[in-house]
Amino acid sequence: MLYNSKLTENLAADTWYFVRIKLYNSTATGSYSIDVSDASAVTLIVDAPATDANISPAGENDWYRFQTSTAGSYSIQTSGSSDTYMYLYASDKTTLISENDDGAGVVYNAKITANLSAGSIYYVRVRLYKSTVTGYYAINVTKNESSKGSGEYMKAAPAAEIIKKDDQEEDTAALLIYPNPAIDKITVEYADELIDMIRLEIISASGRKVYTEHLASDQQVNETINVSQLPAGLYFVRIVKADRVITGKFIKRR
Repeated sequence: MLYNSKLTENLAADTWYFVRIKLYNSTATGSYSIDVSDASAVTLIVDAPATDANISPAGENDWYRFQTSTAGSYSIQTSGSSDTYMYLYASDKTTLISENDDGAGVVYNAKITANLSAGSIYYVRVRLYKSTVTGYYAINVTKNESSKGSGEYMKAAPAAEIIKKDDQEEDTAALLIYPNPAIDKITVEYADELIDMIRLEIISASGRKVYTEHLASDQQVNETINVSQLPAGLYFVRIVKADRVITGKFIKRR
């Protein structure tokens, strides 16, 4: 479908619309066909395995919908090697709640975490950052439940440290990272002194930042993060605050 055009728009019911088509080269002639279809949204189930998808042709927008069961924090995340850009809309498919490039996702994937109402339908639109390319990705929706680690989880807190402007001290209880070692997901919990929060980061052993999530200044951190795309090795989790950085670590296994 090279060099063909595609438009995806939200349109009103019982309304006539007109489409004008021209060739890119005004001196050329050529044949083509055109069709109009309802770009229905694919239904996502909360906490179900990720749904595989692809952007093709270039410039395409994929639509999804999901319904919440209870009120609370939900995360919508893409995974894969494509550079995705994601939008979250209210039930009218028009009111934009949030959008994200790769600021909160692993590598170039997008992630949106939002507090949503119970029993409501939400829509998600996904496109690639570059409108001239195609690519595969997967998408899933999870409910961010609060669950403390049990015996099968290993605390990262004993290895954590707090770096202040004028001193350094250990924090043995505030930061939890589990499971550790991890294969596909980790949960990060931090609920101590919830003031002046800035962001959550994952840093590789070589010092490369592979994940960033911006935090509300008083946000309690209870995040499940997909790390399946990361290579095996040692990683550091950083909770960045205005006056200090809380750091823990975990091991990613294949």
